[in-house]
Amino acid sequence: MSTTGGEGAEGVALVARALVPYGQKPGAEAIVGLTDALLRYGGGLLPAVAGLEPDDRLRGALKDWRTLTGRGPADEALGSWNFCRGVARTVRTFHQALGLPVPRPGAVAGSGPAQPDVRPVPGTGVPALRAAIAAHAPQLLAEFEADWRARVADTYDVDAAPGFLARWRDAYAAAATSPVP
Repeated sequence: MSTTGGEGAEGVALVARALVPYGQKPGAEAIVGLTDALLRYGGGLLPAVAGLEPDDRLRGALKDWRTLTGRGPADEALGSWNFCRGVARTVRTFHQALGLPVPRPGAVAGSGPAQPDVRPVPGTGVPALRAAIAAHAPQLLAEFEADWRARVADTYDVDAAPGFLARWRDAYAAAATSPVP
C-alpha cells in the first residue's frame, strides 16, 4: 500500500468510524465490514511501518496487531466491537508513526458534533480503573475482577495487562455513560 496520494484519508475515515462513542456503535454487519476494512488497510501499512525504527509506542502497536490478528474478537457481547476498536487504535498508531494524519476526536462524517465526555476518566493503571468501575459502574466489578484474575493475576502474564486495560476502559466507558441496571 502506498502512503502517498490520499495521504492516509482512507485510514483516517476508518479509524474515525470505529472510535465513536458507544452510543454511536453501528450494527453487527457494519462492524464486520468496518473491521475487515481496517484489517486490510492496517495490513497494507505494515511494510512501511516495519521499515521504521520503532519506539515503545510503535513496538506496542505492532505487538497489539499480532495479538489482535492472531486471536480475533472475543466471544462476548461487545467482543466484535471491542476488537474493531482495538484494530482502529492500532491503525491510528501506525498513522502517527508514519507521519500520516489521524482523526480528531469526534470527527466522524455525519455524526454531528462530538458529544462532551462527561464520565470520570480513570487513571492509567489497573487500581485507578478498578476504583472508577467500583464508583461509577459497579455492575461490572465482579466480572472485572474475575477477568483480571483469569487473564493476568493467576497466569502471571503481564504482557496481557495492556489489552486487559483497553478492553475494560471500553467496557467502563460504555457502562458509565448508560444507566446502571
